[in-house]
Formats: sequence, C-alpha cells, structure tokens
Amino acid sequence: MLSPQAAARIRLVENQYCLIPTLIALGNPQTLAPGWDSDKYVQEFFAENRPYLQSALAPIFVGQGLADIDVPPSITQTAVAQLCKEGDTVEYETYPGLDHDGLVFGSFSDQIGWIGSRFAGAAAQSNCS
Repeated sequence: MLSPQAAARIRLVENQYCLIPTLIALGNPQTLAPGWDSDKYVQEFFAENRPYLQSALAPIFVGQGLADIDVPPSITQTAVAQLCKEGDTVEYETYPGLDHDGLVFGSFSDQIGWIGSRFAGAAAQSNCS
C-alpha cells in the first residue's frame, strides 16, 4: 500500500505510533502507492471490514484519552456517534489527562473488566445517548 518513499521512512516511526498516526506522520501526497485501493488484499479487507455500513457483530468498548493528540477526542466522538446511530452496542469511556499511550494502561482495568463480563455471559450495556 505504501509508496517506496513512505516505505523507506516507515522504519523511523513504526515502533512509536499506531498505524493511522504513522501514516499521518508520513503525511504527504505520496504516502500511498498509486492503485493501492485496487489491491486484491485491500479489497478483501474492505469487503469484510465496513464500519458504518453494517452493524457490528458484537458489542464494542471504546476508550478515549482526553489528552490524546494522536487521535483527538473529537474524531473518536464522531466515530462513536456513528456507531450508536447504526444501533451498535457501544460503551464509550473517556479518561481525563490520559494521552494516546497513557490510555493503554490507564484504562486497562476497565478493558479487562469489560472483556471478562462478556466471557461471563453478562450482556453489554450501551451508553449511547
């Protein structure tokens, strides 16, 4: 998917960021290779992963650090609103003072508790408004 220029630069940031912020960090018009969206594997991925075009198959937990500058809260709020509009069961939790990396450990007990409840057979609660 990446252009040769972006592929050469990705090693500089791949251990520091998630995929989307990495692509943004590379951010220039030549980040993606021409025709990347016609690739057979990309097409298969898009066919199976269609957020906002079909309901989720399972409940979703979304955590957002309110100090995150990599994925700003406004982006996540928009995505969660769309998931809720589609009728998905979404638990959306925010964490004041946590940035992108801090969220992983700062929300860990909530993540594990939420997953544990699903394995225990408890129905997921949605806090969509």
